[in-house]
Amino acid sequence: MKKLILILLLMTGFASMAQSQLTIMGSVMDNSPIGQPIANQEITIDVYTGGALFVSNVVYSDSVGYYADFIQLNTNQGQVIISTQDCDSTILSYSQTFFWDSLFVYHDFVICGNFPPGCVADFRYEIPEPLTVNFINLSQGGESYFWDFGDGHHSNEENPVHTYQHEGDYNICLTLMSNDSSCYSKYCQTVTLSDDTLGCQANYTYFPVGDSNNPNSGSLTVQFLDMSLGNPALWFWQFGDGTGSSDPNPIHTFGSPGIYQVCLTIQSGDSVCTSTYCQDVIVHNDSATCVAQFTHHPADPAHGDLSIQFVDLSYGNPAHWLWDFGDGHSSTEQNPVHTYASEGDYYVCLTINGPDCQSVWCENVWVGAGTDCYNYFTYQVVDNTVVFSGFHSTNVPASYVWEFGDGTSAMGQEVTHSYSGPGMYYVSLTTFDDNLCRAFSSQLVVVGDTIAYNQVYGQVFEGDFPLEQGVVMIFS
Repeated sequence: MKKLILILLLMTGFASMAQSQLTIMGSVMDNSPIGQPIANQEITIDVYTGGALFVSNVVYSDSVGYYADFIQLNTNQGQVIISTQDCDSTILSYSQTFFWDSLFVYHDFVICGNFPPGCVADFRYEIPEPLTVNFINLSQGGESYFWDFGDGHHSNEENPVHTYQHEGDYNICLTLMSNDSSCYSKYCQTVTLSDDTLGCQANYTYFPVGDSNNPNSGSLTVQFLDMSLGNPALWFWQFGDGTGSSDPNPIHTFGSPGIYQVCLTIQSGDSVCTSTYCQDVIVHNDSATCVAQFTHHPADPAHGDLSIQFVDLSYGNPAHWLWDFGDGHSSTEQNPVHTYASEGDYYVCLTINGPDCQSVWCENVWVGAGTDCYNYFTYQVVDNTVVFSGFHSTNVPASYVWEFGDGTSAMGQEVTHSYSGPGMYYVSLTTFDDNLCRAFSSQLVVVGDTIAYNQVYGQVFEGDFPLEQGVVMIFS
């Protein structure tokens, strides 16, 4: 009997999948030069959605100065205001806007301790052109400035201008001190940068997921992930079955197997840019036995910044591995070390083969300075329960924040989580330490044995020229 085989492209590197939970964390330290932690400090967290107060919580810092709060949301964007009272009754506050792809807020408070608060660090910023930021120092007191731009670069200027190399969220910190060390203050805020010169271009990927309310639905339930360029503010999905969605990353259950033309239309907030992207999504109930995945981190220091250790994390029992390192080189080892000729972004693909399956996983890998801050995790599955173990790149104690892909989260280097049913879940790990190393990694975790898929890939040519668009139907 003929059956359709799903053509699937998986991508990682997302800041996060859209979740309904907002994670807020940070620390409270005194303003001494060594920064002693402050325990039992009251922190007020106000979350606004739609211009109205959604929730107001009070939490307290623990014995090492850290605080955390996890808030279930009814929307995917809004504003967070975090505040606490200084020792002189001054209210210190920090605000940040959150969106569907950045439901994580981190802020450190520095309050007066043994040193008098003779100076207060503060700044604002302007973005005159994409990726270039003008920092405007608003500090009071102090004569010495130290800027940490969040990308490994620093400055001692009073009002520096810095150009970033890549889009992203950067945690910018200004440390202020007096020449006689009589005062010390530190202020941080997150700056989000995007190269808007690209305009906007709609794009998405997808993969089948399990439905915890109906695990037998198998791969009729599909997770769609927006991968559009630019800064879209509006999304409109047409699933090809008469239904649609305005969520950035919707999950949709089709009524029956088949080929559906799914279209995503995006629009910028000022309505200047609109783009539509369509592709045929093949939906079926078949199962398979392997899923390719991998992680990577810098090899030992003897290999230098250009050598990367790749670690196979594939699900199933593959017998063969083929790595394409994105620079014209390849390997058939399971866990190879590869040295690149120069730094840059490389599109790395792992293809695995087993007795009755083949799977491919591809992602962008940055090679060069700054790759010494990373994390990864492994896991073991027993029925619907998974034991996760996280690894952070530095020797400094780190905090571990897990998002399990089912709307729940936890903290800790090793955690155990029980899912409500079989399925494929997008699990992410965020780690951070006091040396400003903040890392993110993610994997698709297969729970149970009812949800899996095959992959088929290739290229279509017209004569000697590759075709950019078309429909390929594959039967077996």
